[in-house]
Amino acid sequence: MGSTPSVGTKNSDTTTIMAGAISFGMRARFAFSFILLLGGSIIYFGSIWHPLGIKHRADKAAGMAAALMETHNFAEAEEHLEAALALRPHDLRFVRLASRFYGEQKKPAAFTFFEELMRHRALTDADQFAFVELALVLKAPDKADPFVTRMLAQEPPSARAHMYAALLAEARGDMPTAITMARAALEREPRDSDFRLLLARMLIHAPVPEHIIEAKRLLFRVGMRNDGRRMQAIRLLASGPLAPIEARQLVAWLNEEKELSAGEYFLRADLMIRLDPGLLAKMAEEASAKFGKGAAQEREALREWMARHKLTDAGTGSGAKREG
Repeated sequence: MGSTPSVGTKNSDTTTIMAGAISFGMRARFAFSFILLLGGSIIYFGSIWHPLGIKHRADKAAGMAAALMETHNFAEAEEHLEAALALRPHDLRFVRLASRFYGEQKKPAAFTFFEELMRHRALTDADQFAFVELALVLKAPDKADPFVTRMLAQEPPSARAHMYAALLAEARGDMPTAITMARAALEREPRDSDFRLLLARMLIHAPVPEHIIEAKRLLFRVGMRNDGRRMQAIRLLASGPLAPIEARQLVAWLNEEKELSAGEYFLRADLMIRLDPGLLAKMAEEASAKFGKGAAQEREALREWMARHKLTDAGTGSGAKREG
């Protein structure tokens, strides 16, 4: 006959079962709390890292675009730039990069990005200069007008502001104002070769003899200074009337050059022929031998020069005849 469990044994078993149940419940609650905490953390930190991830990708794309721009790989640069703007379209760093990208290629799309910078009052002086230059190149003077007016309103207005005002007036055909503004720019920076060239270019073909004399004086100063602008001065001088002594000076400057492009070679040839028209046949033969079998661009320059002097050339490198 089996023994009957004592009251003490029953109580002990009950206590053990209850303790186990309590322990299990605590573990379950702890596990549930941990899951909630982990899930909340994932959501919380995910909300933080998600935009940071976008920013990182956008920065990387913009960096690639800027690097490709430096190597003139514009097609790939545009792809990376568009990716950066798609990720962060209101990031003014990328907006400025886009204004520079399209501006350097002289594309009207640049205006959109410049105007975005303007709406955020984020235009730097460099941005404004680039905007005005783009507007002038694209023949949109009305877009440049507010910026130039603002620059001229500064006290004192800079030489650059007067330069832009001169170019703006020139674009509108207002040559008296253009000359006045170019002269004001040079007065601000009297030794600057660019401002000398600007004023001289506007004066060299003027119908006023005094203007031509002033232009030539400015251009010979640029040529004598030889700070990298001499060739521009030579071209402008050669486009106007020259005394023999002046033409000889230009030929001498061209002879000092280590290497002449085809255009510069023909410029010197024209100056020499101006001094002695009898040199035409000799210069034509030399030019034909030098460029007749050269690169396509050189052959085209030769054809244009021959046509200007009413000469024919078989393109064989020898022989040139005056047309009928």
